[in-house]
Amino acid sequence: MRALFIAFPLLLIAHFSNSLAASLYETVYSDCVQSFGTINNSIVFQCSEKAIEMAEEDMQIKIQRLRDTRLAKDFRAFLEAQRNWRNYSSIQCDLQTEYVGSPMFKYCPMMMLIDRHKELDILLESLIP
Repeated sequence: MRALFIAFPLLLIAHFSNSLAASLYETVYSDCVQSFGTINNSIVFQCSEKAIEMAEEDMQIKIQRLRDTRLAKDFRAFLEAQRNWRNYSSIQCDLQTEYVGSPMFKYCPMMMLIDRHKELDILLESLIP
């Protein structure tokens, strides 16, 4: 029962921190789109790419931080999960691009990265005091 009292606040903190991380990239995207006034496929592509670049850089920082935690003993498993996530994301986004439409070519990877950041943040928050 005591573990529940400790774990629950940590989960709440993780949830709100994850929301902040996700909203950062979503804000970069939406601010970019709004700066153009009207939206079209080219703008979706350009603004998604801007958010992707930022999210990719931040992801590398998070991965390095994870390497320096007690996750280090399982880092090979983490890297395998990361490779599998990249493969899944690529295939899923190819399917969305094919069947939903061309804006998904960059929008889907951006959304996948946002979701992956949430997952990495949960790990980081549980491993770094």
